[in-house]
Amino acid sequence: MTINDLTPFTGTKPNKNTQTIDDFDINVQDWVDYTTELPDKINDFIDELAIEVSNITTQAGVATTQAGVATTQAGLATTNGSVQVALAEEQASLAAEQANIAMAASNYAGFWSSLTGELLFPVSVYHDENYWALSENIADVTLEEPGVSSKWTAIGAGDVFLDKSQTITNKTLGAGTKFPWSVKTANYAAIAGDNIACNTTASAFTITLPATPYANDMVSISDYAGTFEDFNLTIDRNGSKIVGIDENFICDMKNLSFTLVYTDTTQGWRIV
Repeated sequence: MTINDLTPFTGTKPNKNTQTIDDFDINVQDWVDYTTELPDKINDFIDELAIEVSNITTQAGVATTQAGVATTQAGLATTNGSVQVALAEEQASLAAEQANIAMAASNYAGFWSSLTGELLFPVSVYHDENYWALSENIADVTLEEPGVSSKWTAIGAGDVFLDKSQTITNKTLGAGTKFPWSVKTANYAAIAGDNIACNTTASAFTITLPATPYANDMVSISDYAGTFEDFNLTIDRNGSKIVGIDENFICDMKNLSFTLVYTDTTQGWRIV
């Protein structure tokens, strides 16, 4: 039933003053037939109109839901974009820092204790059993002791590799100590110095970072079989931030390899 079905009366309305008795009787019958059917047609039209209104309301609800989903997806995309931007900025910053250290290392000035006067960036020195890179020019080197002044960055005298069952007598292993690579195929709680080759060929799993990390603690991760894209590896932050964000890190890129270095409570673990 549509509005077009509610057509007006097309016959001749009865009028006894102007029509013959026979014509009047015929016109009366036509008029009665039309007016008798009209209420049913009106009711049918109202019922179908109610159904159409209900359908339109349902479609409007679906459209609203879809709009909500689109808004949520846009929000997730914005969040992921922010994370990626933060990672890119961090990698750029670390690359610049490494470049400065490399330049300083190529310009070695010897023992810090033997130097006097002005010292210009980039340059490196040896002091207190470590190598140090200068981060900016200083007017009097004797007033800026490596390890005390913030103008120096530790380069380190070389990484120490050992098996976890081995110990070094009368030697404290500080942050930056590393262990040999080990393959993991299931959930694992990492410790500082771990080099973990993660094999997600069978299924996704989680590497949990140390709960109480210290500055310069490191955990290295690599995609053992190139399957992170198919079965993601989750890095559980275990209470610390990752690149300054309170979120776990999902490794979903094939052949991904990186090192997490702990800085402080503000930035947490940085990715290099």
